[in-house]
Amino acid sequence: MATNELVHRRAVTVGQAGVVLEYAPADGADVAVLLPEWPQANVESARYLAAALTQALEQLEDAL
Repeated sequence: MATNELVHRRAVTVGQAGVVLEYAPADGADVAVLLPEWPQANVESARYLAAALTQALEQLEDAL
């Protein structure tokens, strides 16, 4: 991320899955996705992750 630039960040937790999305307009259109470490995923945790990513992206889009 560029320093002294506007950064949009959204963190969302659903169940046990927490994600952070970051977008810095000065760095281009890329969105950084920060995920938790998961030694082993199952169907339920994968659903939590998908829901957390979706919610974080929707919040990030609303902020732009």
